[in-house]
Amino acid sequence: MLSAALPLPAAPKRGAQATPDDLGGYAQGVQVDLPDPKLPGRPLCHVDASAATGQSAANGFLGTMTRVTATLYRQGRPAAILYAPRAQGSVQGKSTVITGTGGVFIKSLLHPGTTIRSNTMVWKAATNGLVASGHVVFTDGKTHLTIRGPRATADTVMQTVKMGPSHFSGSL
Repeated sequence: MLSAALPLPAAPKRGAQATPDDLGGYAQGVQVDLPDPKLPGRPLCHVDASAATGQSAANGFLGTMTRVTATLYRQGRPAAILYAPRAQGSVQGKSTVITGTGGVFIKSLLHPGTTIRSNTMVWKAATNGLVASGHVVFTDGKTHLTIRGPRATADTVMQTVKMGPSHFSGSL
């Protein structure tokens, strides 16, 4: 459901070019579906947010969202779900980036129980990669191994995870 909380700018006159100021706005109950530019007809991500503001930018769009749940896809199939109190989304041409802040949690849908928690997390669709920073906690769902560190990088499904200086707990 998309409902405007504040009046949106008027549409440009017929035949006029839209400017960035023409396309901004604020909405509550936002759902955004982004198509995968590499796989026509397949999704790249689906985002649900309680509220969002947005502004068009050169060759794309920039938005800020609150209480975000994003389903991230890989090869047209759901791969992970990201939860963030706040997030910024950027779409520039074929580049899509979501930056979650305020205590972010992501869980793999292909490797049950595999999760990453961090203060901040950046997902870049073009590289199919995540960068988590600040109090990172990685949990492997298969081995129940937990690793803590200041930074981690991973692919979207968390099949490959690299941690910065860290320590771990669990049994191998």
